[in-house]
Amino acid sequence: MLYICFLLILMIAFIFIGMAYTSNGNKINRILLTLFTFIFISSFSLYYYIGSPASTDIKTAEQNIETIIKSMEVRVNDFPDDVNGWALLANSYTIQEDFTKAFFAFEQLISLENNSNDESLANYGESLIQSGDVDYLKKADELFELSLGINKYNTKSLFYGGITAISNGNAKLAITRWEQLLALSPPDDIKSTLQEKINEWGGSEYSESNVNLQFSIHVNIKPELQITLSNYPNKKLFIIARDPQNPIPPIAVTKNNVESRIYSLDDTNVMIAGTKLNNFKQLEFIARISLSGDPLDRSESLAASVIIETKNTNDIVLNIE
Repeated sequence: MLYICFLLILMIAFIFIGMAYTSNGNKINRILLTLFTFIFISSFSLYYYIGSPASTDIKTAEQNIETIIKSMEVRVNDFPDDVNGWALLANSYTIQEDFTKAFFAFEQLISLENNSNDESLANYGESLIQSGDVDYLKKADELFELSLGINKYNTKSLFYGGITAISNGNAKLAITRWEQLLALSPPDDIKSTLQEKINEWGGSEYSESNVNLQFSIHVNIKPELQITLSNYPNKKLFIIARDPQNPIPPIAVTKNNVESRIYSLDDTNVMIAGTKLNNFKQLEFIARISLSGDPLDRSESLAASVIIETKNTNDIVLNIE
């Protein structure tokens, strides 16, 4: 029963996240996320204290946690490879809301485990969410993905992974994760709430065609070429996305300084208003250096390109040699 109450409280908190998502796109309103965190921490603490026979008194429980922390700090200092010590320390810091120390402890833990423990990865992601900082949502989502890669039935990663996925604008992934959670036969109360959100995410409001896809383009320019390019002060790097079937005109273009780094391209860069990158099953990405800075200048063959399936990847690598 405590488990059910705990998850129901989380579901209520998630409704606030959904409200923030619909009003602010892919960015969660910090006030609402803080409210979610407060509700989560309260419910988690209630579950922790009531659920532990040895912790009937909150003050006593807090003292017990502080004792555990002090003991484990000494333990990991003397034995830095003690996996269990780091795990207990990371979770204790989280309960105390000392997130800076919790994150450090989790980093030590997953490093010692070589990212091979699905529970540790899930707990780290959960701690990131509890911190209330929206900047950690993407990292939390990556941790849940790693966790599910090890154990596709990890319920914590499926549940929170649905939240982080929809928060990052990936309704398809959120639905997939919560449908997998439904397949594990949760209690009827939880099942109905999960199904309700899945149906909502599958509606037009969260439909894939409305998601603003962002592509990361890793452009690597050969060092020897960079030396040669120093003789061309007007040079520019153009990142181009186009339909392989109808390459003219291009769909989206960005103009950049010539350097090896990661560039981003999304719907804000499209050439024709109303066009969305999500509407294309395939896209060709091109990185082209113009020595004169003119986008039509192709006097030198300084370019690299690749054709990708938009549903399969948004991370592209282009090497100009």
